[in-house]
Amino acid sequence: MAAPLARARPLADPFFRAIVGVALLLALMHSVLLPLWRAGPVLVVFPWFVPITSTFLAVTALCASALALGRYQVLGMPSAAWIGLAFATYSITLGFYVLSWPGLLPTSRALLGHSPNTSAVFGTLAEAVLGLGLLGAAVPPLTGACSARSSRWGWGLVAWLALVILLGGLLLALEPQLPILVGDDGHYTPLFQGVNLVLTVLFLVGAISSARGYLRTGDRLLASLIVCQLTYASFLLTALGGGQRYDLWWYVSRLILVGGFLVGLAGFLAEYVQLLRREQAQARALEARTAELEAVLDAVPAVVWIAHDPDAEVITGNRAAYELLRMGPAQNLSKSAHPEEAPTHFQVYQRGVALAPEALPVQRAARGEAIRDFEEEIVFGDGTSATLLGNATPLYAENGRVRGAVAAFLDITVRQRAETALRQLQQVTAALVEALTPEQVGAVLVQHTMAALGAQSAALALRSDDGAQLTLVHTAGDPAVGRAAWQQTLVGANTPLTDCLQSGQALYLESPVALAARYPGLERLGAALGAGAWVAMPLRASGQTCGGLGVTFAAARAFSAEERAFLATLAQQGAAALERARLYAGEHHARTAAEAAVRQREEFLSIAAHELKTPLAALLGSAQLLHMRAQQSDLLSARDRAGLERVWAQGQRLERMVTRLLDLGRITQGRLQLDLDAVDLTALVQRTVAEVQPGSSRHQFVVMGGAAPVWLHGDELRLTQVLHNLLENAVKYSPHGGTITVTLTAQAQTVQVTVTDEGIGIPAADLPHLWRRFYRAGNVDVDHISGVGIGLYVVHEIVTLHGGQVTVASVEGQGSTFTITLPRTAGADHLGLAAV
Repeated sequence: MAAPLARARPLADPFFRAIVGVALLLALMHSVLLPLWRAGPVLVVFPWFVPITSTFLAVTALCASALALGRYQVLGMPSAAWIGLAFATYSITLGFYVLSWPGLLPTSRALLGHSPNTSAVFGTLAEAVLGLGLLGAAVPPLTGACSARSSRWGWGLVAWLALVILLGGLLLALEPQLPILVGDDGHYTPLFQGVNLVLTVLFLVGAISSARGYLRTGDRLLASLIVCQLTYASFLLTALGGGQRYDLWWYVSRLILVGGFLVGLAGFLAEYVQLLRREQAQARALEARTAELEAVLDAVPAVVWIAHDPDAEVITGNRAAYELLRMGPAQNLSKSAHPEEAPTHFQVYQRGVALAPEALPVQRAARGEAIRDFEEEIVFGDGTSATLLGNATPLYAENGRVRGAVAAFLDITVRQRAETALRQLQQVTAALVEALTPEQVGAVLVQHTMAALGAQSAALALRSDDGAQLTLVHTAGDPAVGRAAWQQTLVGANTPLTDCLQSGQALYLESPVALAARYPGLERLGAALGAGAWVAMPLRASGQTCGGLGVTFAAARAFSAEERAFLATLAQQGAAALERARLYAGEHHARTAAEAAVRQREEFLSIAAHELKTPLAALLGSAQLLHMRAQQSDLLSARDRAGLERVWAQGQRLERMVTRLLDLGRITQGRLQLDLDAVDLTALVQRTVAEVQPGSSRHQFVVMGGAAPVWLHGDELRLTQVLHNLLENAVKYSPHGGTITVTLTAQAQTVQVTVTDEGIGIPAADLPHLWRRFYRAGNVDVDHISGVGIGLYVVHEIVTLHGGQVTVASVEGQGSTFTITLPRTAGADHLGLAAV
């Protein structure tokens, strides 16, 4: 169904229907003449009638040729090339026909040639050329040969027309040898009639082909050809009917042919007018699109430059481009323009190096180079600058040559400044983290503020503890007169820094005039300091203003939103750093005091232990002597003997506590030494259990591991002390009794001793801290279970000095298991101390 639908649109075209109607009307008129044109009386002979009408046809054909060839040049339509060539050839050949027509001269002879047959040959040749050319315009295989346009098509047309003229001259030179088409008496020969019949068929076929071509392509030039072709076919058909020249119908027939050509030319003109209107509409649409594009470009925040020539001597841009470069819309933006026209109020840099005009991205793109991610800095005469990032690409003409360039750039000045400020704040943050005192914080803030903003001087002042005065902590760039003036200032004074502290708001004075207007008394001081602008920033920490940051600049300046935000962030970080410094100072003081207290405690315990050692030794000696005498005689009662036993037991306990305190001092000072020798761990375990067991009637002691000696290299006294501490802890923290199991396990490289009780156990949260000095578990009832928390610390240190380790496993309420793992040194084997 696609093909009928495609043909429906041309068939509905009023222009096509009008052309076909006129062609049929003219053909009908000729067909009416056919039966009327008979040999009859000759009317008045008008010798110039044929030359005039033929000349008119030639001029009409020449106009049609110009219209067709012009369309081919503009639109490149192959059918237009055939039509233009056919009408141009017809016009020239018809010119030979006119010049060879008899009667042009007073002697009734032609201007060229000597017989009527010559003009008949030229007329037949013109008709044949026209018929073939117009047929070629409607046949697709032939039009395909003209589908490629060339800039040299004009020279080809001239060469063809010259060849036609040469052919006409050759025919004139060979006039006697030309075939006879018309006799001297003007009658048509059978050959002429046959040729006319062939030409009639040619024009009819051409008319049909033109109609089909129009239905296929919608080309109105083909529709206009139908009038010429059909009129010519009907004209030749009437000539075949006989008749005589210069009768009435002969004159009318030629007038109808002229009318057909005029209608065809009118169709060409109508098509041209319609095409012109279409081009005008497209031009208006293009202007509207151009206006829309310009509006879009003006609305786009990016900077757009357009170079209109390969040398980039003329560059225009969108509104953003003119605003960025601070130029008017009518000005040339090109640095490559004539020196009198090129802008000079800015310079372009890349990585700090000034760029020549030919090195700019638009100029490079205009030479055919594609530019990507080009970053440049535009510096103006007043010192301000803008950083741009973008691309540039060439623009190409139809012939493939570069005709200009277009570039689109983004203004990344704000982003770059933000990145720079972020890097600076990161540097400030890193430096403030390492600042531990207010003086160090002040140095960091002052130095980074001056470096980031290019300030003349900066100072940090802190509020006193009573809040009544400000004291300079750190200053830089400030002359002596400034330091002397601000060294100590009452908070109630009328100065920028004190005002910002009282209000809690930043204060910006952007010129000496602003300073003098607000602080008349500081006008002379400001002049002495050479300051053109002032900034005072409050530092707030923990809801209070603890100090202020003052900054001065050598020249007056307007502070941008980015600079104000940077200073505000800097003040926040500075205040937080000052608060950290204050907390650090307090914590440092508290830690120093705590360490001093610990040292005093340890010194006291060490002195107390040493002082108790001597009287305790005398006490134990006397108690032991009394105990021996009581056993040898019956001088003491059972009650006194029991009391003496308690004195002896408690004295031994006190001696162990004093020993632990002395060991604690030695361990802390790194003076605890081991006396290494061969030790039978089996005998040591049994002996220590036997010593502890009599002191606890509620507990049952179980020793596991056999009676075979287990030898290792160690300090027997210290290992006995370790085992004593673990067994005493097992007894102490099993207040309700139970079984205490001591297990000895000997392996090839190590020996393990475990002590397990069924006591109160240890909370899981306390297990990692048991080996610290003076630490006691959270479930210990201090009112019923005494201790100072140094026994397990001593155990851990002694086992560690032996190269071993001690671990604990416990469940609160179910008891605890302490495991000692000691290495069996290889050096014991040669002494015969290996386990048996």
